Amino acid sequence: MLDKDPTFQEFAKGLLPYISTVFLSCWGGFVSYIQKVQIKTRRFSLKDLMFDLVISSFAGLLTHFFCTYAKIDDTIAAILIAISGHMGARAIISFERMRDRMFGIDESRRDYDAKN
Repeated sequence: MLDKDPTFQEFAKGLLPYISTVFLSCWGGFVSYIQKVQIKTRRFSLKDLMFDLVISSFAGLLTHFFCTYAKIDDTIAAILIAISGHMGARAIISFERMRDRMFGIDESRRDYDAKN
């Protein structure tokens, strides 16, 4: 019965890019976390893993929006999403720097605003 409901199909089709984005970015974040555990720079902690996955999914969603805006091919976008998920917070910092360059925000002013 669900396959005959065009509204559900449109809804599911609209969600698919976001579901795949979260999956790819979390997968990248998981790989990054496991690498850190494997080389012993971190001890395994489920709480830390969950934090890293949240950060990775946010970085992946930002990358998804950038790729959509730039009309980047889906395959390249998937690669960029997975890489930014793997980068996690480093990707978000890169996005902040890009924002600052786009809007002409002085780095010293940004640091001053963050402290106050």
